[in-house]
This record gives sequence, structure tokens and C-alpha cells, in this order.
Amino acid sequence: MEQQIWEKNKEALEKVYPHILEFLEKEENEDKNSVSDETNVKSDDTNTIKAKTTEISSGVETICERTVLYMAKDGSQFLLDSLHDNTEFMDVWFQSVSKFMFKAKMFMFGLGNGMYARKIMEEAPEDVTLIVYEPSKEILIAALQNFDMEDLILNERFILLTKVKPQQKLEEYYYELLDYRDLEGMVLRNYLNYVTIFPDEFYEYHSAIQKVCNSIIATQEVIGRYGKMYYENTFANLDFFVNSKSLEGLYYTLPKDYPAIVVAAGPSLDKNILELKKAKGKAFIIAVDTALRPLLRNGIKPDIFISIDGKKVSSHFSEQETAEIPMVCYLLSHSEVLKKHTAPKFFVNDLNFHIQNFLSKKEKVLPVISSGGSVANDAFSIAQALGFETIIMVGQDLAYTDNKTHSKETVRGEKNIDTSSLKTVMVEGIDGNPVASSTEFELYRAWFEEQILKFPNIKVIDATEGGAKIHGSLIQTLAETIEQECTKEMDWEKIIAEAPPYFDEKEKQEIWSYIRRLPEDLEDCLKRTQRGIRDYDKMLELVFKDHYHNNEMRRLFADAKEAGDSLEKDPSMDYVRNRIQTITTEFIKDIYKMEDDEKKELIAACNKGRDYLKVMENELKVMLPDIRNKLAKF
Repeated sequence: MEQQIWEKNKEALEKVYPHILEFLEKEENEDKNSVSDETNVKSDDTNTIKAKTTEISSGVETICERTVLYMAKDGSQFLLDSLHDNTEFMDVWFQSVSKFMFKAKMFMFGLGNGMYARKIMEEAPEDVTLIVYEPSKEILIAALQNFDMEDLILNERFILLTKVKPQQKLEEYYYELLDYRDLEGMVLRNYLNYVTIFPDEFYEYHSAIQKVCNSIIATQEVIGRYGKMYYENTFANLDFFVNSKSLEGLYYTLPKDYPAIVVAAGPSLDKNILELKKAKGKAFIIAVDTALRPLLRNGIKPDIFISIDGKKVSSHFSEQETAEIPMVCYLLSHSEVLKKHTAPKFFVNDLNFHIQNFLSKKEKVLPVISSGGSVANDAFSIAQALGFETIIMVGQDLAYTDNKTHSKETVRGEKNIDTSSLKTVMVEGIDGNPVASSTEFELYRAWFEEQILKFPNIKVIDATEGGAKIHGSLIQTLAETIEQECTKEMDWEKIIAEAPPYFDEKEKQEIWSYIRRLPEDLEDCLKRTQRGIRDYDKMLELVFKDHYHNNEMRRLFADAKEAGDSLEKDPSMDYVRNRIQTITTEFIKDIYKMEDDEKKELIAACNKGRDYLKVMENELKVMLPDIRNKLAKF
């Protein structure tokens, strides 16, 4: 019976989670080979799988004719099920969480024998998704061998997560699963005894979710403040994008046995900036936009620079030579900078869903770079994406070295800001002594350290000669690093000039046809928005007349929901969502508030849905003539 259940669950895993199945089968085989016959006990009543390195085991016991899952750790045994009938207990538990469920994503720490997950799948509304993270491979193997979970595994509303690599970051899961619309309706719950058994894993799990939520909130606040600016930049930059060069093409033409030097604008750049002249032509120099002024004023022209901030102060680009340096940017990067720029441009993906929709249909990939929040993180990611196996960091202080915020030639450095007035934290410096930093810098530093751990094949040298210590990097002076690593010449300018275009001539015509169809697509969105508003108006009439328990109400609700869902999925609405981000964030804060009776709840729900669509309608009416005017220029 046990083997039949395991085979059935394996078949389901193969369909949905083949990477988990591969991991579990490998772990199961290794565990069996590493445990003696005395410790690997198997009988009709028990199935114990021993961990290799710690005193942890998991299995089942038959007690009072019930199959009970347990976990043994450090001499203590923890039951992961009740010895009695669970029906009443599960009903009470579900009632305690069901009041939070409305288009919710529920996060569960621990799968156990699947009883909680199954209750959610059976009883919760269809718009509820359950995301379960199982921290223990031992429990997962024992559970899948003894409990039929095929229905859960194959359920589209159920998502199973577990670590298949030791270095894997849980944040990677949740960045893919969460967006800003989920935050107010999130429900977090834990399986019986899991927090007691796995306190460290729970801390990591909870911290990962919190980190992702904070990141989403921060991103949405930026979009809320600058959404309209990003909208303006995107349309102004469309022609540059269509005529840009391919970063992927550059990857294939760049030699990989040369180092890349990533130049940031920290205060230590003043100490060794002139040394960079010795690296010119012998290393691929990538500058952040803030570092352009100090570099050019000292006679150093980087091979490429990156600028992604749509609101970047134009004085960073005051040096005339800036226009002649190849550039990596986003569609939403500062349009005035791109207009003055005459050198090749390479675009990376800023998750513009409208443009991405076209690219995906053409099976074209616009590179997505990992970002830790700063342009210096992005510059490092560009070096990674281009395949460099040695990356040298310069000016990457991540601290207020010598009581300064930036290099003296930068816009902020010229202001000579008094760092004593700033909120600081003390961190370990490259010399082992404390140095003043900020919580923001700490996030950037943590990102660098994660990348170094994640990509051990890349040699990372910190030649900043000041600031915070980036653990995992090799700390050296810039002079000795250049002597060791920069030993042969390369014509980087020629390589960049020969990089292929991102679009061929046929694709250029196709994307322009697609873009010019945007007003027509938005007209259709406007009609759907207005149709949804009418449906909500009719529903309100029925509710006020107490005629809402009928097929007409259900039909109107289904139609309004379909209209809302189709608008959320429509790629052309991406421009609208960015412009109304501040307003919709406020809507989301209230959308899950519950009223104290059914009629009030229906009235509130209809009003919220109608008001949300009215905001969209008003914005669409403003945008449509504006977009027509913008596209008429192309």
C-alpha cells in the first residue's frame, strides 16, 4: 500500500514539480546508503528516514488504527497529526482563517500530512491560492510515501515549495509569487508543531516573505510617486529602443578572459581614480552614471555606462563626452539623457508588460538583470550577464568613508554633505575597523555578498581601498589588481560597434505596427471598463431592492469579474496601472475590509469595484488622446 501511494504521488510530482521529485529521489537514495541497518527501521507500522548529518528522522506510526506522521529531533518526538478524529478540530481551525479569505494568497509553513492544505482546497473560495513551504525533506519524503496527496499536487490553486539547493534563497520563490495586489489579503499560518521543530527555518521563511513584501511596497511607492514620469519616459524612448543593440549579441562577441571593472562613485574613488588609466583597453570598464563626471574629468572614458533611474538629475551627465559612451538603460530611463546620447544603446528588461507581450510572441528575450536596489548593483549584474569571470569593484564604499558620501567630483560630492547629520549604522570596514554606513547601503552590500555566494565561479576583487567590507570578495589595492589582472589589450569600442541590433528590419516594422495599435487596444479596454461599471450599477440596484439572491445577480457578478480580470491581464493596461498606482494602492488597503452583514458587504463590494473601474475609465479618457499624439511623432 505504501509503495502504491508513493508511486501515485511521484507520478503527480513528475507532472507539476519534476525538480522536487528529482531532489527527493536523490536524497532518499543517499539517506538509505548512509544509514546502517540498525538505524534505518522499516516495519509494517513505521517508515523512518534518517538524516545524514543531524539527529533528525521522520516517519509514521500506526496508533489506534490511525496512521500518524511524526518528527523526531534530538531525542524528542513531535506528532504532526492528532490521535483522534480531526473533523471537528479542522472545522474550528478553518473558521478561524476563512474570514480572511477573499482573493487571498495563504502561506503555510509546513505541509505535514496535508490535512490543512486539503481543508483549504476543499472549503476555500476558488480565488484563494495556497502556497506551502515544506522545510524538511525528511517529512516530505515520509508524507509522500504514506499519504495520498495526488489531489493536492495536481490542484492549480496549490503551490508546493521546498529547497532543492542549500544556497537557494527563499526570496526567489516569493518574488515570482507575489505582487502588490496580494499584500493586503495575505494570510500566514503554520502547521502543527513546525515552528517548535524548525525555529531557524521558520525565521528564514518569515524573513524572506517580509523582505519581498517590503521590496514590493518600496517599488510601488516609487511607481506611485514617479509613475507618470516613467510613462512619459517610456514613450519618448520607444524609437531608441527599436533601434537599439542587443546585449545578448554583445555577450557572444565579448572575450571572457578579460576582467570587468565596475566603477561606482563612493568617496574612496578619489584615492585611486588615476590608476584606472592603466586599465584602459585592458579591462572592460563599466561605470555607474553617478561616476561619469569624476571619470571624465580625470581623463578616463569608460567603455560603457549604465543609467536606469527615470528621474536622474541631468547634471550627472554634464560632461560632453557622456553622449559618446555606449549606454545600458531601461525604457523608463531619463528620456532627456537618451535624447542627447549618440552612442549605441543596450536595453534591459524593466518589466513593461505591453512590450514584453510582443517580445514573448516573437520568442525574443530582453535581458532581466538582478538588482539589489542601487545602480552599482545593476552595473555588477551587467558584468555578470556579459559573462566576465573576473569582476573588479572600484569606488564601492557602501559607507561614509572619511565622513563623505560620494567622490568629490560627483553632484552630491560637490555639496560636501555633513555625514554627522545622517542616520548611520556602524559596520565592519575593509581593514576590520568600524566604519559608518547606512541601512540602505547595508542592503546593497548584502546583495553583493549573496551574488558572490551564488556565483562562486566568478572572481570578485574589491579594489575600492575604503568603505565597508564585502564578505567573499578578495580585497586588494587597485594598483596590484591592475598589474595582476589587466595584462593584454583589447579594442572594446570596435567590439561594441559590431554588436548586432536587437531587432532586424522586419521586426522593427512589426513592433511599430504593434505599438501603433495601442490606442485601439486601449479603446477596447475603455469599453470593457464602462461595461463593468454598468454591471456594478445594476448589481447595486438589485441589492438596494433586496433582489440579489437570483441568477441575474450571479450573472452580473460573473460579467463584472470577467471584465476586471481581463483588464488586469491586458498588457496595454500596464501604462494605466503605473499612472494610477497611488490611487489603486489606497483601494487595495480597503478592499479586504469586511462588513457586519451580507447586504452591507455586497454594497461595499460593488462600490469598491465600481470606483476602481471609474478611476481606470477617467485615466483612459485622459491617456487616449495623449498617446495618439505621442505615437503620431513616430
